[in-house]
Amino acid sequence: MPLPPRIADYYRAALDAMKAEIDSTPDDHVLGMDPAKCIEYVLEKYGMIEVVFNDAAVELIEVDREYRQQGYDIYSDRGPGTLVRETAVRIQLPVEPSDTIQTIWAQRLAPSIRANQADA
Repeated sequence: MPLPPRIADYYRAALDAMKAEIDSTPDDHVLGMDPAKCIEYVLEKYGMIEVVFNDAAVELIEVDREYRQQGYDIYSDRGPGTLVRETAVRIQLPVEPSDTIQTIWAQRLAPSIRANQADA
């Protein structure tokens, strides 16, 4: 099963598209452009703003899970067929709505975790 695209992959593709767009722009057009407006245009088209968390609405929810052990577990010494009950904590951290969240959702992007960025 292939890994879902990460946010870093989105930026890598956006950088390639940005370079292609700039390279395909005629030289006389580029020379007449205001650099600040060019940068603003590129950032608005390809960039994402920072995700803002709503710290006031953080929720911690206990989640109970029950399942049958499929095989022998050497760590707990549970045999196959043992009924296992676990409690976990789900942290819900709401974010402020933004175009960035819409892009992440629409493109089904996974977070780019620091350990994964070493290969980026």
